[in-house]
Amino acid sequence: MSKKVQFILQTATLLVFAGLEILLFMKYDATVYVWILVVPVIPVFIVLFGYHTWRRICPLAFFSKISQNIKFKRRKIPKWFEENFFAFQFWFLFVAFILRATVLNSNTHFLAGFFILVIFLAFFTGILYSGKSWCNFLCPVSIVEKIYCVSGSYSYGAFQTSKCETCTACKKNCPDIDLENSHWREMGVNSRRFTVYAFPGLVFSFYFYNYLYAGSWDYYYSGLWAVEENLLYKINDPGFFFMPFIPKWAALVLTQLFFSFFGYYLFLYFEKMLQNSTSTKGFSQGDITHIVFTVAAFSAFNIYYIFAGAPSYSNFPAWYALFHFIVIVISTIVLWHEIHRKEKNFVQDRFAKQYLKKLKNEEPPTRDLQEIYYTYVLNEKQYNVRIQKYKETMKDLLSNGILDQDNIVMLEKMRDQTGIGSTEHNKIINELKIEDNELFTESSDFSVEKRLQINSYKKVLEKTLQNPNVSADVLKGIKDTYEIEDTTHKAIISELTDLDSVLNSKIKPIIDELVEKSKYVLQLQASSKYSIKYLRHLIRSDIVRSFNALKTTLALIADERIVNNLYSIINKDFDEETLHKTIGGVFNEDISRSVETLFQNIYKADKNTGETINYHKVLNNLLSSYKKNEYIVATSLYIAAEMKITFDFSFDTVRSYLIEDVINKLYENSSRQSNTTIIQRHIYLHNIKLFQTLDETELDSLAKAMEEVRFSKNETLVKSGDIGDSLYIIIEGSADIIITSKDGSDERISTVKEGDVIGEISVVCDIPRTASVVAGANLLTIKLSGNSFKNILYTNPELSLLVMQGITKRLLER
Repeated sequence: MSKKVQFILQTATLLVFAGLEILLFMKYDATVYVWILVVPVIPVFIVLFGYHTWRRICPLAFFSKISQNIKFKRRKIPKWFEENFFAFQFWFLFVAFILRATVLNSNTHFLAGFFILVIFLAFFTGILYSGKSWCNFLCPVSIVEKIYCVSGSYSYGAFQTSKCETCTACKKNCPDIDLENSHWREMGVNSRRFTVYAFPGLVFSFYFYNYLYAGSWDYYYSGLWAVEENLLYKINDPGFFFMPFIPKWAALVLTQLFFSFFGYYLFLYFEKMLQNSTSTKGFSQGDITHIVFTVAAFSAFNIYYIFAGAPSYSNFPAWYALFHFIVIVISTIVLWHEIHRKEKNFVQDRFAKQYLKKLKNEEPPTRDLQEIYYTYVLNEKQYNVRIQKYKETMKDLLSNGILDQDNIVMLEKMRDQTGIGSTEHNKIINELKIEDNELFTESSDFSVEKRLQINSYKKVLEKTLQNPNVSADVLKGIKDTYEIEDTTHKAIISELTDLDSVLNSKIKPIIDELVEKSKYVLQLQASSKYSIKYLRHLIRSDIVRSFNALKTTLALIADERIVNNLYSIINKDFDEETLHKTIGGVFNEDISRSVETLFQNIYKADKNTGETINYHKVLNNLLSSYKKNEYIVATSLYIAAEMKITFDFSFDTVRSYLIEDVINKLYENSSRQSNTTIIQRHIYLHNIKLFQTLDETELDSLAKAMEEVRFSKNETLVKSGDIGDSLYIIIEGSADIIITSKDGSDERISTVKEGDVIGEISVVCDIPRTASVVAGANLLTIKLSGNSFKNILYTNPELSLLVMQGITKRLLER
C-alpha cells in the first residue's frame, strides 16, 4: 500500500470515528448508527481487504502510534503477559460485550465515553510500551482481526506487511511482519486455541441472550435494544424470561460463559475427530488445528452477520439480501482457501519467494508462488547452482523465522522434491551452524523481529555515519527511536567503525585544541588581579563546556556508567587519581595523556610560577582564538585597556553589546572612562563569593540591571527603617554599619569593604532596613534593584542557599 493511499484511508477512518463521537453527543438515538450501520462494516473490510490494510489505518493504532513521539523511556510487555495475552484479549472482549448489553447499547454518552476511554488506553500504552504493544497485546479488536483472517494467506499477495518503519522487536512472531508466519508459530499456544474455539460461542451468546431475555426475537429484530433508555438502571431486572429471579447482569455473564465454553469444547471435540479420521492421515497436528481454526472463524463470521445489522437492513429486503450474499461469498472463499492450506504450502511459498530474490534480472513466468516453487526449484539444471541457492534460501528462511527446530523436518521432505540428497542437506545444515549458530537458537534475542530491528538500525546507522559531520545527538536520537540496548548498540558500532579511528577522527582533534586553550589558563595564573582571575574563569568554563559536549559521542563508544563517572569527576568533584583510573576505560592511551594534561592545566594552575607574562602576546592570541566568545573578547579588551596595552585589533571583526560597551567607554570615548562597563560589573560580581556560582548569562542579567553609584564621606547609603528595594555591592572604599542603641545613640557595629554586599537582608525578607550604612571616603558601589536580585534567586538554588547562609550569619553576629 502506498503512503498516499494509506494516508487517505487513515484520514477517512479518523473522520468517521470523530463524526461518530460528535453524533453520539448530539443525537439521542445515535447508537443505532454505531451498532447497526458502522460496526458491521469493519469485519467485512478486514477480511475483504486484508489484515495488514486494516492495521495500517485503524484509528486506535493511530492514537497508540502518535503517543510514541513523546520522549519517554519505554519498556517491553512482560514475558508472562506475552505468553497469555490471547486470554487477556478474549476476557477484555467478554467484559466489553457485557458492558454493551447493560450500558452501551443505547446510552450515547456512555458509548462516547467508552470510545474515549479506549483511545486513552491506546495512547498511554504507546507512551509506556514500545512498538505496537497496544495492537498486539491489549486491543480486544486485535484478536477478532486474527480470528477472521485466519492465516491471511488468501490475501498474501495484496498487502504483505504492516510492520513499523522503526522496528523495536516488541513482539516475537510479530503478525505485522508476517501474519501467516505468526499464525503457524502460535498454533500450539493453548490460550489461542481457547480464544479461537470459544469466540463463535461468545458471538452467538451475545445475540441469543436477547431471546432469552425477552422470550422472543421481536425485541432484537425490532431494534428496541438499540434505543432502550436507562439500561444501567435495569441491570437488576429479571434476566431470563423463564428464570426471572436471576438479575440481568448475572444472566448475561452466565449466558456468555455457557456458550463460550460450549463452543470451546465443541471445536475441541471436532479437532479430536479429525485427528482420528482417515481423511486427515498424513496431516500434521498444526494442519489439523488450522482446519478447526478456519471452521471456527467461518462460523463466528457468519453467526455475526446473521444478526449484525439485521434490525435495519431487514427493512430493505433487497439490500439485506445483497449484503448477506457478499458476506457468504467472502467467508466461503476464505473457508475454501484456508481449509486447504497446510504449513508445507506456507514454507514452499516462502521458499519460492526467497528464491525469486536470487533471480535478479530474470522475469518469472508467473506470480503464483507454488508454481514458481515447482518450476524454478525443481527445474534448476546445474546441480551445484541448485545446492548453493538451496543453502542461501534455507539461511533466509531460518533468519526470517519461517523455519525452526520443530519444522526443519519439513524441509527434509522438501529437499527430496528438489533432488538434493540427505548428505548434502546435512552438510548444509552443519555449514550454517558453523557460520551462524544463532539461526538455530530459540532465544527471543535472536528472533526474526530482533534481527529486523537490529538490521534496520544497522542500515540507518551505517548510512548516517557516512556523514563525517554527523552529531552525537543525531546518533543518540536514532538509537532511542529504535530502542536499541547499549550493549547491542556498542556491538554494532564496533562492527561498523574502528574504535581508534572514531576516537582519532572525531575526538582527538577537539581535545588537542582544548589542551592548547588550557595553556592560556597556565599563562594567566601568576596574576591576582580580579580581571585576570575572571578571564581565567571564562576560559576554564569554556573548555569544560566544550569537553561536556563530547559526552554523547563518548557514550556511543564507551560504557555509559564509566562516561557518567568521568563527567562527575570533571564537573563536580575533580580528583586527579580517580580521573587517571577512569579515562582508561574511555580513551586510548594517546588521548588519555592529552585529557590528563588538559585537566592538570585548568584545575591545578593555581600557583605563581614566577614567570613573566607577556600580556600583549597572550591577549592577542585570546582575541584570535575566541572570536565567537563575546565574554572572553570583551574581558580581554577591558584588561588591555586597564593595562594600557596597545595592539592591532579590528573592532569591526566582531561586535556584540558587551564589546561595543567596552569599545565605547574605554577606547573610543575617553571622557566616559569613569563609567563602569558591563564587563567590569561581571568582574566585580564574580569576585564576590556570593555570585561565584552564577554562569556568564546570569551574571550578565545582573550586570545590565546595575548602575554605578558614588558616595562621599559620611553620606548615608541606606537608613534603618526604610523599605529595602535595592542592594549595593562595594567596588572601592569602605562603609560603616550603624545601629541605634536603646538609649538612642548610634553605635558602629562593623565595617564593610570592597566585595561586600549591603542591604540583601531587607530585600530578600521584605522587611525594613535593619541598620544604617554610612560611607567612608571615596566609596564606589554598584546598585542592584531588589526585583532583579530576586529573579536570580528564583532560578538559582545554589545562590539562594548562599544568601540564606549569609543572612543567618549576619543576624547571628548582631
